[in-house]
Amino acid sequence: MDFSRKGVVKKQRDIKSTSKRLNTKIRITLFRVSLICIVCLGIVGVVAVSGAVKGIIESAPDISQVNIDPEGFASYIYYNDGTLAQELIGAESNRVLVSIDEIPDVLKNAFVALEDERFYEHDGIDVYGIFRAGFSVLKTQGLGFGGSTLTQQLIKIKVFNYGNEPNAVDKIVRKIQEQYLAIKLEDIYTKDEILEAYLNNINLGNGAYGVQTAAQSYFGKDVSELTLSEASVIAPIALSPVRCNPINYPERNSERRQSCLDNMLRLGYITQKDYDAALADDVYSRIKQYNEEKAPSTYYSYFTDAVIDQVLSDLQTKKGYTQDDAAYMLYSGGLKIYTTQDKTVQGIVDKHFQDEKNFPAIGEGSYYEMK
Repeated sequence: MDFSRKGVVKKQRDIKSTSKRLNTKIRITLFRVSLICIVCLGIVGVVAVSGAVKGIIESAPDISQVNIDPEGFASYIYYNDGTLAQELIGAESNRVLVSIDEIPDVLKNAFVALEDERFYEHDGIDVYGIFRAGFSVLKTQGLGFGGSTLTQQLIKIKVFNYGNEPNAVDKIVRKIQEQYLAIKLEDIYTKDEILEAYLNNINLGNGAYGVQTAAQSYFGKDVSELTLSEASVIAPIALSPVRCNPINYPERNSERRQSCLDNMLRLGYITQKDYDAALADDVYSRIKQYNEEKAPSTYYSYFTDAVIDQVLSDLQTKKGYTQDDAAYMLYSGGLKIYTTQDKTVQGIVDKHFQDEKNFPAIGEGSYYEMK
């Protein structure tokens, strides 16, 4: 035994070295065990999530039963000369069907540029958009999502009644099923068929469903006549038919319209000259003026009331409809009802009937006099 100073120091070093090696070995062992546990938990988690997703997908509606055609159309009553006398519009039925060929490129491109710029490239879901939406969720800690393709939005309208789930779990379930069905839908329909269905189904505010009715509602013109400036007003409404309504909230609509035009320019849908001309157009003043000048019918004439009663009765007694089905068909079935009413004669009657001078004031005539 070396009990010299040098020997004692060496002995202490050996003891510390052994202890250190033992501690190191224990830490490494614990790290390995922890890593194995984490990997196992990760595998269990992946399996559990995969199973949950599989279950959600299997519970999704059958794509063969999904109808993307718009439903609910206004009915029209005509005078005996074929001119329009009255519109009958039920809930979500203020819609006029138009084909994809009748919709101008400027409007189709406005929706694509703003809502789904890779529409013609993806297979129903936009992977880039999903990652972007995921980053937004992490950043805002909310479930606003975003990143939905036009195909997904069409599925949301036709299958999930516009979404609006009461809680986050239901929203996630719907989103997964929506993406699954969007991929399936693109195997059945062409891009033009999907875009046509979307543009005829979409709620565009002011009681207008579909782009044709929106063009008539905001600008008083056929959809085929819309300009770039006008198309860039209609496309932003899809985000929120209430908050982006150009009549009630022109400022909010204008902000999104700017994004629409910016995207269209960046994607090469329009030139710089087109872009500048659209921004220079005082489009919101025209919308305001048109909607102030147009006089919506707020009441039915006695003749229209009689026509409604007769059609409802005929649908039930002659066609076998129930009362509810007859009412739906009348106000949402897109009927064209031609009557014997003479427009000229009715105009004369209305003119004189609405003139207060043709009626005695209360108390002046013997008919109104209180005895």
